[in-house]
Order: sequence, then C-alpha cells, then structure tokens
Amino acid sequence: MLGISTRNLVSVLRRAAFAGSVFILSISVQAAPENQAEEAPVARQDLGIVSSEAPRTVPQLNDEVDYSALRIEYGRRADFMGLCEFGVISEAAYKAFGSSDYQSVLKLTEGKFEQCPVDLNLHFIRAVSFRETDQDEVADLHMDWFEGLVDSITSSGDGRTPQTAFETISVNEEYALISVFGLEPKSQALLDGPPTVDAVTVVDKEGNEDTIYFHPKWHFLRLAHEFPDE
Repeated sequence: MLGISTRNLVSVLRRAAFAGSVFILSISVQAAPENQAEEAPVARQDLGIVSSEAPRTVPQLNDEVDYSALRIEYGRRADFMGLCEFGVISEAAYKAFGSSDYQSVLKLTEGKFEQCPVDLNLHFIRAVSFRETDQDEVADLHMDWFEGLVDSITSSGDGRTPQTAFETISVNEEYALISVFGLEPKSQALLDGPPTVDAVTVVDKEGNEDTIYFHPKWHFLRLAHEFPDE
C-alpha cells in the first residue's frame, strides 16, 4: 500500500484535470467524500497557533531541510489556509497539466514554492513538468522535496490504527497521501480520541477496501483558533 507510483500519480491527476474539477483538495483532484464528518472540537487553552504576521522560513529549492519541522512550522500558522490551501495550484494549472501543457504549468505555478514549500501537489506537478521540458536538474530537486515530504508523513505512523495514525497538517495532505498510495477515497469518518482522527475508507484498483487513519492535529487547532466560540 505504501509504494509511490509516479506513473499512477500522473495518470490520476490528468484524468481529474480533464474531468474539469473545480474544487481541488489533493493530488487526486477530488473533493472529500460526501459523508465527511464534522470537524473535531479542540481544547481552548494555548493552541500553539502562530500569528500570520510572524516570520516564516522560505527555503531555497536546493536547501537541506527538516521536512517534518517545516511542515509543522507552516501547519501551525494562522494564515496556513491562505498560504497553502487556496490559490497554490489554480484550476488552470491542473488543466494545463492534464493536457500535457507543461510550459503553462510552470508559468502558472511560478513563485508558489516560496508561498507554500510544503505542498505535495505543487512539487509533484512541477517535477513532472520540468522533467518533460528537459530541465532534469530542477525536476530532481522538486522530486526530492516531494519524496521528503511524503517520508515525513509516513514516518509519523503507519496509518493502520487510530493510535498509529499518520500525522498530517491538513486534510489536503491526507488526500494527497492517499493518491501517492495509488488509492481512491470512498468515505471519511471522524473518530473521537484521544487522539481525534480521520478514518478514511479507501479502495484500490481491484476494488479492495481498507481504512487509513490520519491525525490532522494542526488542522483542528487552526479551526479552534479561528472559531474560538464555536
């Protein structure tokens, strides 16, 4: 279940782009399942959320970084949604990728690494686009980031039980990882903890079902910070 298939990722993303999906959640370019559960309540004490005015690390593409630390740094920012969830990869960029217009993909995603260096989808489509335009050195750097970010998530647990859930910084990251595994999400449920986790039922190409558990801690904490009275 944990192997990374570049060919599968390209195929999934292109099919979705051709389908004209508008609301992009992950590298699979799918909305969350319709029966997605309500978000979990979080304690209102010190949440550890950092002001949007706080300085942030903006690494260079060829820097050596601690991917887990960088993901947490961005995940705990109050402006994470603006930085990393909306506007990182536009619908036009996904459509360009789906039609193999790699030059347009690179143009439409220019500067987005500096905006959100921890976006799996961004690194993947730019890696493929640079590769297909014979810019292998930059493609390798983006793929190094992509694999480093994936390893950062998969080293946090095995996703097989609520107690060993993958620790993610967003729901988008959950769905991106599901696509990395070559799976498709079928349904999602919120399980009370501790810790509170997302249980996502997934299906492989043969129709076999399994459940992957995620603990999007910083997603819940950002919600509690943004809506303290709810």
